[in-house]
Amino acid sequence: MLDALAYYFRYQDEQALFLPYSSEHLLLLTCIALIGVGVVFSANFFNNHPRLRRAVEIWIAVSTVCVALCYYGWHVYNGIFTTDTLPLYTCRLAILLGAFTLITHNKYTKVICVYWGFYAIASLLVVTAEPYQWPHPTIVSYWYNHACLIYTSLIIMFWGKGYTFPIKDLRRMLVFMAIYISLSFPIDTALQANYHFYLDPPFLDDLLLGLPFPIYPALVVLSYLSLTCFSFLIGRGLTKRVRLRKLEKLSTIKTVNNPQVKEKYSPAYFALRRYLA
Repeated sequence: MLDALAYYFRYQDEQALFLPYSSEHLLLLTCIALIGVGVVFSANFFNNHPRLRRAVEIWIAVSTVCVALCYYGWHVYNGIFTTDTLPLYTCRLAILLGAFTLITHNKYTKVICVYWGFYAIASLLVVTAEPYQWPHPTIVSYWYNHACLIYTSLIIMFWGKGYTFPIKDLRRMLVFMAIYISLSFPIDTALQANYHFYLDPPFLDDLLLGLPFPIYPALVVLSYLSLTCFSFLIGRGLTKRVRLRKLEKLSTIKTVNNPQVKEKYSPAYFALRRYLA
């Protein structure tokens, strides 16, 4: 047992490069996606069992915080805790904010978590994990907490009262992200940390860093704003589709007519469908 823990918390730099879209990467993405689909389609079950739903929310919140503490504790114990380790990356902040939201159900942080959950998808598609082989605190933290951030977003969207992506929240989120990402530039520069990819782009390094000073920081802000708009379009379309599917089941009136059974939709169904379209 002690040998297993020693291996898990090993310190030697292994320089293990994660190969994007390798069989391992695709397998992890598939597993995360399948669980995400389960979260969406289990909404009715958990809504009918509020205590069990609450237990799942608390489990996700507590487990993500524990995994994050192991990650930060590993850096502190080995004396390699630097400014780049601080929880100032968007996803690291979102993970802690997601745990807070699942516990408190705060309506303001719910909006941020829903949008930042889509950011986590981008992080799993373009992996920037530390150079260690599985299993390791850095690898577990990266994959588990990003996955839980996505599940937190889905829980907010589909469990309980759900979330419908109103336009006013999109406007507020765009203003918030524009201010947040813009203010992050002097912080990243002062701490020499890559919290929002101002110092080291996740791809096309030579091209992007070769751009004149105002252009690349502006592109960083625009990329976050574009991702916010993309999250709105995907999220709103997905929630509409799922709500219509539920509505079709609830609004179907079965009438018996010699001896065939026909399905007839109530006027409320068509009215609500036109509203959601």
